[in-house]
Amino acid sequence: MARYQPVDTQSNYYPIDIAAQLRSGTFEHVLHHLLDEARRSDAVRRAVSER
Repeated sequence: MARYQPVDTQSNYYPIDIAAQLRSGTFEHVLHHLLDEARRSDAVRRAVSER
């Protein structure tokens, strides 16, 4: 008779700090910085326009 073992189908999520893993001066660091600034300025624009 076959002995089937249960398979864990739950996903594990681990917190990752991307900014801490990026080396300063690399393309990835610059891209992260530009996208982060764009996201922040967009949030500020939305907050100001809602007033």
